[in-house]
Order: sequence, then C-alpha cells, then structure tokens
Amino acid sequence: MRLLLRQRDQLSLRAAQIAARLASVGYGESLGSISTPDWIRHECKLGFQAAADLVCVGQGMAALGASVAAVEEAEIGFQHLVYMARTKHAVGERPINQEHLLAEAKEVSVGRFWHLCQQARHAADAEGMAREQAEAVEQRALRLSQQQDGTVTLSGVLDPVGGAAVRAALEPLAQKSGKEDERGRERRLADALVELSHHAMDQATPRQRPHLNITATLGTLCLQPGSAAAELDYGMPVSEVTLNRLACDCAITRHVFGSGSVLVELGREKRVISPQLRKPLEVRDKHCRFPGCSRRASWCEAHHVVSWVRGGATNLDNLVLLCNRHHMQVHEGRWQLFRYPDGHVEVLKPPLDFAAPPRGPAIETAA
Repeated sequence: MRLLLRQRDQLSLRAAQIAARLASVGYGESLGSISTPDWIRHECKLGFQAAADLVCVGQGMAALGASVAAVEEAEIGFQHLVYMARTKHAVGERPINQEHLLAEAKEVSVGRFWHLCQQARHAADAEGMAREQAEAVEQRALRLSQQQDGTVTLSGVLDPVGGAAVRAALEPLAQKSGKEDERGRERRLADALVELSHHAMDQATPRQRPHLNITATLGTLCLQPGSAAAELDYGMPVSEVTLNRLACDCAITRHVFGSGSVLVELGREKRVISPQLRKPLEVRDKHCRFPGCSRRASWCEAHHVVSWVRGGATNLDNLVLLCNRHHMQVHEGRWQLFRYPDGHVEVLKPPLDFAAPPRGPAIETAA
C-alpha cells in the first residue's frame, strides 16, 4: 500500500505540472469553461478544490523545489505539498521559511501541518490573513426554512472564529446527561441549540427569555378532551402536553372574545413564576433535579410537580428545576416526577402501555 500511495503522489506531481501549463495558456477558458481548474474538475471527475490544488502546486513547483523533491522521495505526502503551495500562493512575494516547514512536514500528520502552514502564513502576511477573516465574517449566513409540517431546517456557513464560538457554546450542552441518555450526537447538538435559545440570558440584567407567543383556549390549557390545539403566532399547532410544559414558567395574558370572535376584554399579563420566587428556587435546587443531571440552575426551567392547571400551588414546595430536555421528558415523555417533603426527587419511566393509568413510586414494606 505504501508503494501504491508513493506512486500516486508521484503521478500527482506530473498531473500538477500539466495542470499548471494548461492554466498558463488559459486552456479551459478557450474551450468555454469558466476556468481551467473548472475544466479539469469536469473532465477528470474531480472536486473543484482538488482541481485547483493541482494548478496551485504546479504553479508553485519552481519556488518549492526542495519540497517537490521530498514528495518524489516519499519523505512527505502530496497533500503536505498542497498546503505548502497554498501558503506560498497566499503570501505572494513575501518569503516563508520553507526549510522549517519542510522539516515539520516530515514529522507531522497532514492535519497538523495545515495548522503549521497557517502560522507561517500569519507570520509572513498578518494583514492579509486578518483581511480574509474579516471577509469570512461578512460571508456569514444562516437559512431557516419552515416546512409544511412545521419543522424547520437550518443550513448556513460561519467563519472559523464564529464557528468555534458556536461549537464552544453547544458542546458542553450536548454532553450526555445521565446513563438513561440514549440520544445520538446530532440529536444532542440540536437539543443544545434549542436550550441555548431558551436560555438567552444577559448577565447584567435579570433573567430573561425569548418571547414565544402561543394562543390557546382555556379548555386546551386545562387538558379538557376535545379542545383545539394551541397555536404559535405563525399558525402552527401545539399539543396540549407541550403547552402545559411551556406554561410551567411563562407569562399569561387573558383574552375574552364575544360573538364573532370580537375581543371584548384583554387582561393584564401575569407571570406564573415571579423573579422573587425564581431566586430562592435556584438557591435551593442549584441544578436540574432530574437524577443524574447537573445542568446548572440558570439554564433550567421551573416545573410544577403538581400541574398548576390541576390546582398545584406556585410555591417552593411544588416547584423543582429541570433542564429543557428533562422538562420535555416529564411532560411529552410522560415520565413521572415525585418530590418528597424532605426534598428527595424520584422519577419513574412511563409504562410500556401508554394507555395505562399513572403509577406512583413503590412503597417499601417490612418483611
């Protein structure tokens, strides 16, 4: 295999020489292509970056003689030379320490060598790199597309620094939370993004959350059978179970309609969990109370152990902190949560038969 790969690298050097000659005479353009690399991409069944790399290496061979010889002798790989040529092309006439880079290329992997080339490029042309990074920031884009069923697809691009910041924010939130957590990595990252959005807290001001407007009838809020689904402000339906989870800690405004759906009364906004109650709740619980989860208090939501729509009181004895995932698990997932007078919290998995009546925690009896 090593022999075959060495032969492949040597053939790549020859292909790079031909690619550079074709580019020097505008061969691709003369045949109607956008560029010679684009013509090579199409004719040789390559990706555009691979075609562009052949041209770049071929054009830089004269200035990178020692590195080219190292590829021929299998001391470094062709991809090492690609990064070397890209760096040389980026800095233009400015000198780079090719001898140092070649010595490093002989010792490190291709991935590590890319980072070393970035350092060398910065040393030779710090202003150029800063300019490219600023341009990359201007190219930031995020597209959110809503599908017919209400799901939202995301796609976009971030600059390296912005991407690192997003990753640094999501990775801690995407860690598995307890031995029962069977989510895959992509699901955990998606949950982390939603949790980060819910958090939205400015440390300089009291805890604030993004506004999510939902309209529901009193019957839906009170889980009355036959009630219509709640609606988000852009018309998508929300189930009564999800509505009750959100209602655990939100602001509620009463709207009274007369005949013909004419608004006849608009009540004042009332918060379910006041800031005065939220603070001692965070001090007491310190983190998510779901067993095995340590998500800190400021990232958690207040949950009514006995739902407030069923008469549960909004006080410390009937409240616990749950992170977004475990709050959903209790409501939509039908896990049962119990808080005992001594503060101990116990949870039970939902029954396999979802139509079965709720069950309480087992009571130990003396033998």
